[in-house]
Amino acid sequence: MTATECSGPSDLRVFYWKGVAVAAVAAYIELNPVRAGLCADPKDYRYCGYAEALAKGCPLARQGIRTILGQPETSSWNELSSQYRKLLFIKGSCQSPNKAPAFDLL
Repeated sequence: MTATECSGPSDLRVFYWKGVAVAAVAAYIELNPVRAGLCADPKDYRYCGYAEALAKGCPLARQGIRTILGQPETSSWNELSSQYRKLLFIKGSCQSPNKAPAFDLL
């Protein structure tokens, strides 16, 4: 199983596996609690990998975010968390035909 690397939003590298953008799927999953009204920010939902990486500093969760973003081991956690948060907010502010935006950027 190999993934292909493509340029993505805000200069993030996005990996595609079998034609599916891995970063987009990850953002969708992280934003589900926001859309459901369980929290206002994905970092506040205790059962999400993003919160696990931020609050607990879980190495496995942080490695998952590194993999999703396609960043090298030399990237700092501050860089990764900033890039991932940007991705979440970009994806979360988008509306599609079958779903409303998770939140406004304003």
